[in-house]
Amino acid sequence: MDQKTGKVKPDKLSGVKKNCTNVVEVEENGYCQCGGGRIVITGQCHNPSLSVKTTCERVCQRGPSPYELLGTHRWASDETIKKNFRKLSLQHHPDKAQDGGKRFGQIRQAMDIIGEADSKIIFDMGAYELYKKFRDNKLQKGDETRTKLRVSLEQLYNGAMMRPTLSRKKICPGCTLKSKSPYCTETCKATCHPTHETRVFWQGNMQFHNQVEVPSNKKCRNDRQPFDLSIEKGMKDGEEIKF
Repeated sequence: MDQKTGKVKPDKLSGVKKNCTNVVEVEENGYCQCGGGRIVITGQCHNPSLSVKTTCERVCQRGPSPYELLGTHRWASDETIKKNFRKLSLQHHPDKAQDGGKRFGQIRQAMDIIGEADSKIIFDMGAYELYKKFRDNKLQKGDETRTKLRVSLEQLYNGAMMRPTLSRKKICPGCTLKSKSPYCTETCKATCHPTHETRVFWQGNMQFHNQVEVPSNKKCRNDRQPFDLSIEKGMKDGEEIKF
């Protein structure tokens, strides 16, 4: 605890790698204790190569994410997310809980965000800020991203489940072109896609609205995101799967 402010100071991430299936301890790599019984699984010990360097102080300053509300992390499988949702829904059902269904509502809202592939990808790219635009149909679609995946003849014949990774640009929450924090300057070095804004102009007595492309004032990072891919039985060479 900080003796000057009286606030609980979050513990730093430990550099010791431990099995992530063990009981959660404060000093385990990838976990942060934020006070008030709040323990956040940051994902660092589940996928270090695809995770961004962070500190517990930064993690605890953010509000609870859908992953935290469902007791998991961003690298968890769809099966784990659904399993946790069912378990927590029963545990915090309004008929059993004493909080009037508040926690149950948060769990349902979290599942609405990361329970569907499209909204999960949007949230992973830009957190709540980008998800709100997606929910309100204000998110403009960019160019399609295509990638080729090598599969064996046996996989095409019998079908298979694969978990490849795809590189995406992810908005760094709180980082603008003027930000000077180490996270914004060292981690978020990629240029974000341009945005669009509506501008009004007059021609005589007529008012017109025009959509123009403007550079983004946000900062981004290149992020490699794993995703579940189902190879159906009997698929042909060169066949496309759209997400």
